[in-house]
Amino acid sequence: MPEFERKFDDLVDLLCWSAKDGDHEGRDEEFALLRRWFVDHFDAIRPYLLNHLVTKPEDLHPARIGQPSPRDAFESLFLSRDVDSIINSETVICRIIRARAAVDALRDELDTRYHF
Repeated sequence: MPEFERKFDDLVDLLCWSAKDGDHEGRDEEFALLRRWFVDHFDAIRPYLLNHLVTKPEDLHPARIGQPSPRDAFESLFLSRDVDSIINSETVICRIIRARAAVDALRDELDTRYHF
């Protein structure tokens, strides 16, 4: 879980700074690396995360026509092939907040289960 949280924090930072600055220098490459990591690792944690993740119908729409369709709010933050389609979405902040809440709740659940 610690590595997953670090990667999630990296993804959120990248999305937020990209939206704020619009700076492309290294951003697309970093997003591609994070996207690849989540594509490779998300399915292993997804069943546990879903217990805490609120997904809304708009979360399941592709970021752009021709992009893959996400299964939930968390996946919608990395599934698109380009960062611009994510940061230009009207719902990205809400999806980040819901994903963060789910990550925090799962971490708390795991801490309670394995430390007491």
